[in-house]
Amino acid sequence: MEVLRKISQWLNKFAFVFACILTGGMFGITVVNVFLRYFFSINILWAYDVLRVLFVGFVFLAASMVSYRREHARFVFFYDKLSKIGRYIVSVLENATTAVFFGAVVYFGVKLCISVSNQKLPASGISATLLYVLMILAMAIMCVHAIAHIAEDTVAIFGEKKELQGGAE
Repeated sequence: MEVLRKISQWLNKFAFVFACILTGGMFGITVVNVFLRYFFSINILWAYDVLRVLFVGFVFLAASMVSYRREHARFVFFYDKLSKIGRYIVSVLENATTAVFFGAVVYFGVKLCISVSNQKLPASGISATLLYVLMILAMAIMCVHAIAHIAEDTVAIFGEKKELQGGAE
């Protein structure tokens, strides 16, 4: 359980650093492109494709960070009225469903990457696979987070170490 928690923490730190790098890249390319277009009437043709790849990667990595912190949207009206064991059951079912869903997205995402491996983005010529690789990476991270949440909740309910982390307090 401790190893899984540490892996989840490390993946969250990795996602944060990588998202910061992607944000810096988006900012830098946009500033340079605006500057060149405004002062010299020059447009960086590949900027649109690269910015799209960076933005997609940023969005999915940010979603993985939200998943790690359990700050994603959820319906808490009934959840808040449940007993501790009821919250545990709902939390485990939610995280198990999440892990299966993200696992399926990773599986089918890899198949999609293989099928589009010969396609190139039009303006830049970079592989269209890059769009999906960043999504798959983030989904795999979210899958690990969901499994770690199941382990944490199980320890919390059976080990009585702390309160469940899944609900709004």
